[in-house]
Amino acid sequence: MASLKPGDRINCKIVAGVIVSAYQKYEEIRTLEIIGMDDFGYYLFVPQYLCVQNSVIVDHSRCRRIGIHPRFLGEQMCHIVEGMVYSIVQKLDGLCCERCQEFVPMAAPNQIDGSFLCWSCRDNPYR
Repeated sequence: MASLKPGDRINCKIVAGVIVSAYQKYEEIRTLEIIGMDDFGYYLFVPQYLCVQNSVIVDHSRCRRIGIHPRFLGEQMCHIVEGMVYSIVQKLDGLCCERCQEFVPMAAPNQIDGSFLCWSCRDNPYR
């Protein structure tokens, strides 16, 4: 898979409310944000003004299972495979803290296992 991660924005081709392959004909191109990922593809945030078929509501179990930030609770999301990514619009430069899930710009892994803990979580282990 590409080096995309939650927070990155991508363009997808859409035909009649369905996200199609990057190589198919399309009616429109929309920019969507990646909110999660798994071994098979990416989970995208679908804004309320956009109608995408096969989108589902983000609930607590999906947040926990996929690792989606709780701010997306009650919003729509859809799943795509890597071949449906038409282009990359913006890649975030930084990392999310393993403990508090806050994004820190320009951060690099600082733990032995390659993960990242922000200064607040390292300074206060009881947080």
